[in-house]
Amino acid sequence: MGVGSFPTIADDLQKLQTNIVGADPWRPDTEVITRWYRDDQDLVAKVSDKLSRFDLGIVRMEPHKLPDDTWLLTFAHRGLNIPVLLLDESAGTRHLVHMFPQIDLVLNAGHLAIMDAFDSDFHTELAAEVLDWFRRKETNPNDAQLICSLHNLSVLDGLEKEEMFIVEKGADGATRVHGAVDVVGLRRGGNLQKQYRSGVMGGLPTFG
Repeated sequence: MGVGSFPTIADDLQKLQTNIVGADPWRPDTEVITRWYRDDQDLVAKVSDKLSRFDLGIVRMEPHKLPDDTWLLTFAHRGLNIPVLLLDESAGTRHLVHMFPQIDLVLNAGHLAIMDAFDSDFHTELAAEVLDWFRRKETNPNDAQLICSLHNLSVLDGLEKEEMFIVEKGADGATRVHGAVDVVGLRRGGNLQKQYRSGVMGGLPTFG
């Protein structure tokens, strides 16, 4: 019996980028991330450009070597005479800096990223912008794909129903997934956030 496309699948799985390790999302260790940026000035330039475009007051990010030969990530801000350390930046900035090397690798190579709690610590507009990196040809020339879980309902307004899947836990404790495209009567181009909150898609938490 032939193995068919298995070698291709196995190769694709080796190239997969994900933050899913165990029950909670995994974030690369700051020391590891710092080494990645230290050794790749092109990566530093890219993340600096993204951060400056988000109007966070950040001009650029730079790896900085200390006298004891350890390295830190520092951020130059408009109006500040001294740099800000990564640990003193906002949660959203820290999340993006940790995530960016994986996202950049996927976008450049046309691979697949699977990210849990993708929008964690992100402002709605920042989450939407990062999602758009996968939609725009200039930022995704090799057709990379992203599968992610989101909890910020505002992001739904930028999605098509074909892009949305609902995860729902039933009374029996089993978790099931269905596509928004399979929901009868769901309008194309409609407000997905409003339609989701109405309960027609399922997956809406109940309290009481």
